Amino acid sequence: MENQPFCAWPWFHQHVLAEGGMSPCCLWSKRVPGYDHDSFFKGEFMQGLRQQFNEQKPGPECSKCTYNESVGLYSQRLKSFEYARKFQIDFNQAPQLLSQEVNISNVCNIRCRSCNETRSTKWITEAIALGRKPQGLLKSGWSLSAYHAQHTKRLQFLGGEPLMHQDEIIAALRTIERYGNLPDVSLMLNSNLTLKFCDELVELMSKMRRIHIGCSIDGVEGLNDYIRSDSKWSEIVENLSQIKQMEQSFRGMRFWISTVYSVLNAHGFEKLLNLAIDLDTKVSVIFCKSPIILDARNLPYDYKMRLIQKYQSLLESYQLPTHQALLQSVIAHLGNAPTMETAEWIEKFTYQNDILDQRRDMHLRDMVPELDAVVRIS
Repeated sequence: MENQPFCAWPWFHQHVLAEGGMSPCCLWSKRVPGYDHDSFFKGEFMQGLRQQFNEQKPGPECSKCTYNESVGLYSQRLKSFEYARKFQIDFNQAPQLLSQEVNISNVCNIRCRSCNETRSTKWITEAIALGRKPQGLLKSGWSLSAYHAQHTKRLQFLGGEPLMHQDEIIAALRTIERYGNLPDVSLMLNSNLTLKFCDELVELMSKMRRIHIGCSIDGVEGLNDYIRSDSKWSEIVENLSQIKQMEQSFRGMRFWISTVYSVLNAHGFEKLLNLAIDLDTKVSVIFCKSPIILDARNLPYDYKMRLIQKYQSLLESYQLPTHQALLQSVIAHLGNAPTMETAEWIEKFTYQNDILDQRRDMHLRDMVPELDAVVRIS
């Protein structure tokens, strides 16, 4: 594509937040005020953003993509051009809304340690325990209009947990099906794997062009249960089996492991790579930056250096270039400067993590003794 902008998303895509607000994509750092689902895509903000991107002027809200590219990860910005090619986007023509990322609500059935109450209702009581002002149930109020059902090429459902809203997803797909467009539409879901896909949703998915499932897994066995409280590893394995069977049955389906890389799973990260090898899939990494206490860049220097040496020694053991490249990106991430002083990080990390440990009756010393030993030294 000639004369392409900094990012392609604003020409065909929008993101619906759990509280009903809007943003250009899921990585945009804040809500854009003053718009609803119908007015956002053609509004002044998006017009201005397209002009800004045409001039190759990303703002601070684009920092997650630029950071990921700096450490060698494939960013959402780069992915936008993949879809632009698939949808034959002409940047000189009027934009058309073809793709939507939707957080139907913040309803979720687990309490991931990297999460918060805006993305999980299970976190509301945790937020109170940590001294924060509680935030309750959020509902986006989104639905797919008849007009958009005739033009939609891609739908992505985020969380909360999307599979707690299978009725709403089915309703959207049925609306598309009424206009005969379902075989041309791609569906993407990010799931915590605690629930199965119901039969009606599976039947609709079987008719679609592409199905992409991001399986959110931050650790295996006991570490999964520790980081992603209220989930059970045995259920994760069972539900992974259903997804694997679907992949084998549906020509256009693929799934992968999506992991939040943090101080909690840095020591055992290779276990996630090994799981991906066993499942014949890949790992996609999100570097945890919020809450800041889980940002692995803030680990004590000596601990980070041991991790880097460990990863470097593992490089040759992975045959796939994608896994080697991922390890190199993680090494580059750890090699960057911390965003907190070590003493401050230890104080704030142990304060919050100890509260969560006590509330959940699971303890860091049992799950990641190497990290526990470091933070208890002081």
